[in-house]
Amino acid sequence: MGPRLDLPGQNNGTWSNDPSVIQNMTLILNYCWQMCLLRIGPDRLPAHPFTLGLFLGVYLATALLIQWLALPNSTLLRILGMVFAGILIQAALTYSLLLFMSFAHRFIATYSAILGTNAIILIVQLPLILLLQSSDDQALLQSVTFISWLCAGWWLAIAGNIYRRATNISLIQGAAFALAIEALHYMVVATILT
Repeated sequence: MGPRLDLPGQNNGTWSNDPSVIQNMTLILNYCWQMCLLRIGPDRLPAHPFTLGLFLGVYLATALLIQWLALPNSTLLRILGMVFAGILIQAALTYSLLLFMSFAHRFIATYSAILGTNAIILIVQLPLILLLQSSDDQALLQSVTFISWLCAGWWLAIAGNIYRRATNISLIQGAAFALAIEALHYMVVATILT
């Protein structure tokens, strides 16, 4: 495990035009990709509100775009409700798990990792959603649906790995926790859509 990434200005609460900020953002994105490959955990991300805000913004933009493309007949209010419900449920349950396991101090890095990796998975799924919306070919639709399920499994493995590294639980327990969060989110979304 390498050294922790320190962001410029994080100790005094200021951000400068230092070129190392761009280098650090590149490193942070690389860390997210490495988490998607299950190579590292959230401990490598800076536990800094800027990082959390950055990933929250990226995730919010990505999730809104994906929902808008996947559900073109939905209203903006419903799409916002679905995305914000997911953000709040994920945050509340992640914090609850960390608090229960006596690792609440790891929330910012852990939730940043969840948001950053989830945004990457959504970006990977973007072409699949576009194919689903634009094609009538049943063989292609079945292939795309299968790949979408693989992406969902990949996401559970990523989230499970993040929870495992943040709380010292097993990968299976972490993935089960992530699945429970997704199930709760879908139940809330089903309520919003009705």
